[in-house]
Amino acid sequence: MLGWINDCVEKLVLAKFDLDAWHSIKEKAGCKVEDGGFYKLDPYPDQTTVDLVMAAVEVSGLSAEAILETFGAFFVQYVRDEGYDNLLRCQGSNLKDFMANINAMHQHLQDTFPNKMTMPQFWVEDDESGDGAIILHYHSKRGSLLAPVAKGVVCQVASDQFGYEIKMERLRTQGEEGAEQTSWKISTVDPDNLWKLTMRAECKQMNATYQAKQMKCPFTGMTTAPSQSANRRLSQTINTASVPSVIEVNEADIRRPRKRAKFSSNQPSSLPTSEHQYEDMFFDSKEIEEGDPVVKKAPSLENTSVTAPLSIEEELSSEPVSDSAIGLSGRVTRSLFPYHIMVDLDLKIAQVGNKMPTVMQLSEDDFVGRCISEFLVVTKPVGIQWSWKWLRLLEDQAFDVQTVEHSSERPALKFKTTVVHVTEGSSLAMLVLTPDANNLQELREMKMTFSDLPLHGAHRESILLREHLSSQINSAAKMEQLSHSLEQEKTLLESMLPAHAAEGLRQGKTVERGCTRMLHCSSVTL
Repeated sequence: MLGWINDCVEKLVLAKFDLDAWHSIKEKAGCKVEDGGFYKLDPYPDQTTVDLVMAAVEVSGLSAEAILETFGAFFVQYVRDEGYDNLLRCQGSNLKDFMANINAMHQHLQDTFPNKMTMPQFWVEDDESGDGAIILHYHSKRGSLLAPVAKGVVCQVASDQFGYEIKMERLRTQGEEGAEQTSWKISTVDPDNLWKLTMRAECKQMNATYQAKQMKCPFTGMTTAPSQSANRRLSQTINTASVPSVIEVNEADIRRPRKRAKFSSNQPSSLPTSEHQYEDMFFDSKEIEEGDPVVKKAPSLENTSVTAPLSIEEELSSEPVSDSAIGLSGRVTRSLFPYHIMVDLDLKIAQVGNKMPTVMQLSEDDFVGRCISEFLVVTKPVGIQWSWKWLRLLEDQAFDVQTVEHSSERPALKFKTTVVHVTEGSSLAMLVLTPDANNLQELREMKMTFSDLPLHGAHRESILLREHLSSQINSAAKMEQLSHSLEQEKTLLESMLPAHAAEGLRQGKTVERGCTRMLHCSSVTL
């Protein structure tokens, strides 16, 4: 572990107890480091930290789990005091988003510090019960040893940053009964605050202003639930205008055809033609004020024929789509997202980006129709297997994948990945991949150059920034070591001088020569 952790343990003991307690803990742990002598940027054996914690348990009389939870809560303030307050506050606008971005923060620290750290992995999902609670999964190569630290951190962040208290019910423990993660169910102490786990206060207020009811589409007759954006626009209309308004049907809830509807030419059009007929399709302002809006169905379109939805092959066609369709052609998609992979419900590959065949030394025909598990494996979070269910759960989080086949001559390619479902209810999902190179050396090991990175995005700048930060951290580590060495030299020099001379030099005064008594020694041993 980095010296950060041990230094935080020392500050925790000094804050909760006193200096004598810290000396007792160091003595029982067999730690020879001087007070304040841990180098924050240097790695220390894990056993050193474990020995300090066990000694703290013996000295304080508390349980190891209580000590570690207290350490986790204290670590949050310690990180803020070290100058990372903005980094913590930018992790998310609610607790779920905060925890979903912890992996990204850890990745940033791993890329920045010269000594590779062993970071835990976090993954969060909504509870299947639908009561608003969330499930946090924690996995570490150290097992469940430091799981209480994670619990202390999450509880402290909820209290300090989001202003409410939470309770964490442990569901399973890593290593017990074959569990690969330690999992908690997180809910709020006050049930009225449960919505705050996944929503900001201003969003809650906006959604609570007005909720439109289900309605029927005037063209298809299908009953749909308005989207949140439609509810929001309707609420703003009610509050700011007195003119009639139209509720918009959420097109994402209905898989509408890609092509424009075709009307029969030998039948009279049944669309509204008079002003009175158009008024039937609008809300009446009185009905809105009464809180019971009604959308009247438009005249029947029995003589209207609508084209069937396009097949997967047609959806991915490189031919230009009609003007009424909203989307990108396959040709443009392959160019904009050169490392994407499109899969269907069976996880069979339907399309890949332009760069994927090149970097994997395959042709595009080698991908299409084959299962994605033949080419890529999920490395983070641990225990994830390719399935449509997992793609649904991971669509709002980033995860890591790497190529299955690799050798010394053909190293494994690592990618950061996000999932985007093409349309609501669609049978296609697009995995947007980005080469995961932390620095220039790793980029060369992957046999890639800047020209292989996506044109749109900050991938090039990110690699160069990591290279720059790494050199800065190396310089800071050397400076910290030199500062400690200088302090030791000053202490040694002061011990060699008379007391009045050392005190005068410490105060910056000129010390005059004084008379000293000569000491005669028969022998001197160095």
